[in-house]
Amino acid sequence: MINLKKIILKYKYKFLLVILLIIIISLINTFLPYIIKQTIALVKSDVVFHDIKQKLFSLVSVYLITTLICAILEFLKSTILAKNTQDLIYDIRKTTYKRIMDFNMDTFSNMHISTLVTRMTSDISNIGEFIGRTLPMFLSSGVFLILVLIVMSFVNIYFAIIMIVSSIFLVVAVLKIGKKMAYYKKREIEITENLNDYFGETFSSIKTTHIFNIQNERRQKFIDYSSAELSMSTKYFDSQSILTPVRSITRYFIISLILYLCLQGKVANIDIGVIYLVVSYIDKFFEPLGNMLYHYEDIQKGKISMHRIDELMGTDENIENIYQGENTEKLYGNIKFSNVSFSYSNKKSILENVNFSINEGERVALIGETGAGKTTIVNLILGFYKINSGNITFDGKNIDDISLESLRKNISFIQQSPYVFNDTIKKNIVVNNENNFSDEKIIDILKLVGLYNKVTNFKNGIYEIVNENSFSKGEKQLLAFARAIAKDTSIYIFDEPTSNIDVKNEQTIKNIISEVLKDSTVIIIAHRPTTIENVDKILKVQNKKVVVKSRKNIVHINNSEKFT
Repeated sequence: MINLKKIILKYKYKFLLVILLIIIISLINTFLPYIIKQTIALVKSDVVFHDIKQKLFSLVSVYLITTLICAILEFLKSTILAKNTQDLIYDIRKTTYKRIMDFNMDTFSNMHISTLVTRMTSDISNIGEFIGRTLPMFLSSGVFLILVLIVMSFVNIYFAIIMIVSSIFLVVAVLKIGKKMAYYKKREIEITENLNDYFGETFSSIKTTHIFNIQNERRQKFIDYSSAELSMSTKYFDSQSILTPVRSITRYFIISLILYLCLQGKVANIDIGVIYLVVSYIDKFFEPLGNMLYHYEDIQKGKISMHRIDELMGTDENIENIYQGENTEKLYGNIKFSNVSFSYSNKKSILENVNFSINEGERVALIGETGAGKTTIVNLILGFYKINSGNITFDGKNIDDISLESLRKNISFIQQSPYVFNDTIKKNIVVNNENNFSDEKIIDILKLVGLYNKVTNFKNGIYEIVNENSFSKGEKQLLAFARAIAKDTSIYIFDEPTSNIDVKNEQTIKNIISEVLKDSTVIIIAHRPTTIENVDKILKVQNKKVVVKSRKNIVHINNSEKFT
């Protein structure tokens, strides 16, 4: 979980300065109406204007100078708050991002990408605004309310009592209405998140939507989500709209009651200056209350976002420490599964008492029906998940005793649908070791995998900024091969390496596996026999077990090939 207290303490002196400014500004704003009251009293006196001219000038000068000082302090306070807010958002986002990047794969597999994006953007911004702006604003309003009540008690204790009783009534009304507002805002945010997830799903599956002509069905689902969101939003603002008339009625009631008491002579020693002072303080009393009501939505957003971020962060069980364990510089490629059993998140068992071994330098095919567990075995070799029981060893060392950083440094994994980063071609090939690779070496690798001609078409060559749309599926796989060669590891895992490439490039890939990687341990997830020519061993995943087969188990039927 994020330690918000620790992050906030980092800015404690800035917040203390803000609190000091809030107190000074509140004192000045409390003092200003008193200057006007004194001015009115001076003008209403029977003294000749010439005799009071100097005093009037002094009062006006004090008022203007005090107002100017207050404006400067307000500017300083706003600037510090704005800077604090941005720094808070940056720190919280940096801490959250680091935590998320340390999540294990089991945690990621249970999350929607749009949910993570929402948490990292709007939720963290809400928290920053809540802590950096809204809470100081409430503190400022609270301090000013207390000062106004104190001053009012000196002006007239009865007026102060009226304001206190009325404010209690207003607070009770706000809390009662606020409870409904909190519920509506929470539901609105939940529906909005569902809508965001739906947008992500819709735009990711746009081709499927058009192929099956289900645009109308998708639109209807969008309308359902949007209508639900609009309904909750309307209920929230309907509830919020009640607060303004409640505040206005309370304010006018207090003013009317005080004026009535004055006119009826119920309160002694009241002149026009005092009445102005009282009405002015009433207005100033309700101004911060108005700010509180106006920013009530920010409080709800901040509280909900803090809860959602805490929920996202989870516990330390979700964290994967890649540096824990032995720092092994080189793994030679001897892999052994001994009585390994595994299931995802304690659900249906995927593997039960699996036993097999892969020796250094062997080329092994991993076959089986869709969903049999081939990808699961690869995920376990990469340390993405912890096994339920049994042992996995590399060169005789238990996988739990080897740091994940060392493990993954020694394994190259070529995915069926590799990702292209929004970066240069060079950075997409060497990923995390760019400084150790010359341009000439990168070009040699591109020629080797058959991507050189493609890259020469780019204006900036290997320094061209590319993205997911810059390459076809087949070219992405060739790029993934280039990454694997550049990484230069002792273990290579290929997920159907030739599924998206043409015959010419398929032969190129086979040659790379046979010649360039001949001294490495190679594991190939395969769905067709042509992918695994010249392998040393076949591991077939079936019925939650792994059966070791030889190449003679590939049979030919009706000019097509299949595994038995």
